[in-house]
Amino acid sequence: TVFAHLEKDGNRFIHPSQARTITPREAARIQSFPDDFTFSGPICKKFRQIGNAVPPLLSKAIANEIYSIWN
Repeated sequence: TVFAHLEKDGNRFIHPSQARTITPREAARIQSFPDDFTFSGPICKKFRQIGNAVPPLLSKAIANEIYSIWN
């Protein structure tokens, strides 16, 4: 998972092969957001949106499990 306060301490998320922190798009990919998903606002708000979100693939897995239990 990615912290919502990534914009404040991005040094905890260092790019694996480059000397820099990860970008909001890279953080979104880590969280399983599709590349065409749009986040709005400045970079700090994008990091907060990504960090506060439940990852889409996790949501899907939970929903599928609930569905299978009900049926």
